[in-house]
Parts: sequence; structure tokens; C-alpha cells
Amino acid sequence: MRAASVFRCFLIFAPALLLGCQASSDGTAEGTAVSAASPETEAIEAYPDTLAAAYLGHAHGQELYVPVYSHIYAWDNRRPVNLAVTLSIRNTDPRHALRLSKVWYYDSEGTLVRRFLEAPPLIVAPMASTDFFINETDTSGGAGANFVVTWSADSLVTEPIVEAVMISTRSTQGISFTSAARILRQW
Repeated sequence: MRAASVFRCFLIFAPALLLGCQASSDGTAEGTAVSAASPETEAIEAYPDTLAAAYLGHAHGQELYVPVYSHIYAWDNRRPVNLAVTLSIRNTDPRHALRLSKVWYYDSEGTLVRRFLEAPPLIVAPMASTDFFINETDTSGGAGANFVVTWSADSLVTEPIVEAVMISTRSTQGISFTSAARILRQW
């Protein structure tokens, strides 16, 4: 029964596939020519500072949410395992600097715990990176902690890579994992 359905679908779509190709003079299959100007390229050329550029990973600035964990729970009794947190911000643009204007750390309840950066802004050179660190013994953030990062640039730049690395080692055991930023706002 299933084979008959597949065969029927093949009979319906095979002619369309065959008609879409033409033989060239050298005997190879030749498809329909594709224009070099895609809708995305046309949109960027017409509106270079808009969402079309953002679609391709470019922006003038963003406010980012980065989930982090100052501890996680393990074993049946929900015993906490404390984690050290490194927030890494990497400028991926080879020509333009980023301006970090805000790096704030919030706890599980949404309460601001620490302002790592507010004023003056920190400049991250092209292809450079910076980081912010939470000690393993600092459990003030809880299992639902997060960073809010705001960056901007004078030009349209490639989006930075912003992620957190959490790690803990005890005796012969270790745990580590990463968490990527999510865009809250973009301009």
C-alpha cells in the first residue's frame, strides 16, 4: 500500500523534474539560470541599514540576554553544584570596533546583582574579545541567573559572538557547558 503511494507521487512529480532540466550542447543537464541578485541582496542594496542587513548578521547595536547558572542541581536530593561563569564577548568584525555600554548581572528573581559595566563604555577592537567572570563561590545569581549586554558601533558591523561558559571541577569530576546570547532588541 505504501509503495503504491510513493510510486504515484513519483509519477506525478517526475515529469515536472524532467521538464525543469534541459540538455546542453555538451550533453550535461542544465537547469534554469539563477539571477545573481537574490531578494536578500536586492533588499540590502536598497535599504542597507535595515532588517535586511540584520537578516545576514549585521547590526549597529543590540541588547542581548545571556542565560547563565551560578549553580545547577545534581543528584536526587537537588544538591547544588556551584559553577564559575565566564561571559565572553568577541568582536567578529575585522574593520570596526564595538562599544560595550552595559553588562549587568541579574539573579533568578530578576533582581540586579552587579553592574559590571555601565560608564564609560568599553571599546572592543576589531577581532578582539573581552570577558567578565563570576567566581565559583559566588552563588548570588542562582540557577536562573543572566547577563544583559548592550553593544553598539558607529557602522554596520558583523554581530559579535556573546556566550557564557560555566565550569566546575571537584576531585576527579568536572562539568562544563556553554550558553549563547539571545537578541532582545536590535538597531
